[in-house]
Amino acid sequence: MRTFQSLAIALALAACGSKGEPTTPSQPAVAASAPVELGEMAMLEGDTPMVKIHADGTTEMSEGPGEFRAGPTIKADGTVEFQGQPVARIQADGTIVSLGAGAGPLPIVVTADKATITERDKQIGLELSASGELTVVGTGMKPDKPVRIQGADTPGKRRTVLAFASIMFMKSSDDSHVEPPPAPPP
Repeated sequence: MRTFQSLAIALALAACGSKGEPTTPSQPAVAASAPVELGEMAMLEGDTPMVKIHADGTTEMSEGPGEFRAGPTIKADGTVEFQGQPVARIQADGTIVSLGAGAGPLPIVVTADKATITERDKQIGLELSASGELTVVGTGMKPDKPVRIQGADTPGKRRTVLAFASIMFMKSSDDSHVEPPPAPPP
């Protein structure tokens, strides 16, 4: 879990190196017939699951060895919900929009093999190899343990897990990008 947190922090810091307006990613997105493809997938650090994505779109986030808490839910239309509130939407063209506070396009483009985050003139991202190894690019960081994706055996599933990971990284870098609406008073 420590390596995953280190990767998230490195990606978040690199993405937030400047607080200027995000630019539109320059690389073309690969269109898909549907925004997401769901299935049983997991992000692992070594052999330890950190994030689980289920076929019904629910997710689980590791809280420690063998302990998981409910995470955001990915809907078939590409909407990502947290605590029942829509916070982001993965579009069929590979772009992602925030639906929370600061609603609008996020500087992310996702294909089946890569998620690119562009801030000003800097690009960082995630690359997913054919073997499932996940690499953070543009930060100069090398994890202690390999991070890999299990179960993402189609381009649609690969794109879904990369989009979800990118949204989570953007969330960790600046809560204004993907902030759920406030909960109603009890």
